[in-house]
Amino acid sequence: MALHAIVVDGIIEDLISLPDGQAITSSPHLSPAQKANAIAVPSGVMPKRGWHYTNNTFSPTGTRPVLTLAQQALAAASGGLTVTLKGSIDLPATLFPTDVATQRRIDQVAIFLNTPNSGGLESFPIKDVSGVWHILTVAQYTAVISAIMSYVVMCNLIADGNPLNVTELPSSNVVLNV
Repeated sequence: MALHAIVVDGIIEDLISLPDGQAITSSPHLSPAQKANAIAVPSGVMPKRGWHYTNNTFSPTGTRPVLTLAQQALAAASGGLTVTLKGSIDLPATLFPTDVATQRRIDQVAIFLNTPNSGGLESFPIKDVSGVWHILTVAQYTAVISAIMSYVVMCNLIADGNPLNVTELPSSNVVLNV
């Protein structure tokens, strides 16, 4: 018998035993989501429901494996950046997204703001992780997106081999005076 764990968000939700040679994808009793989240359990490993599955390792609840700095950086790069603005418009600590889709939108807006077609805008909106829009001056908007991109770039450098040999992640909290 081959054992498979159904893993959702890093936690084992169920365990499935299948006859040797039967592919998980051909099991008629599993939903498409269960099939997509099935992980083959290596021989000799006996995980239980509620255990963690991180970096190809099963571990009991509360004993997640320690992540390397590169693994932490990869997670941090899309985990968001908390920004506090001080200046003409004060904004208390607010978490802004840093995921890939947000990075693409930031690139597009930055290009737009630097073209003659921007119409000389004095303010521009940005959405935080909870979906709330904040109207910032163009200078503040530029400072926020620069902070986001600097954070993501440093995290990605660490995750991609750490050529600068840094020993800790960049701070996920910044205060900008604009």
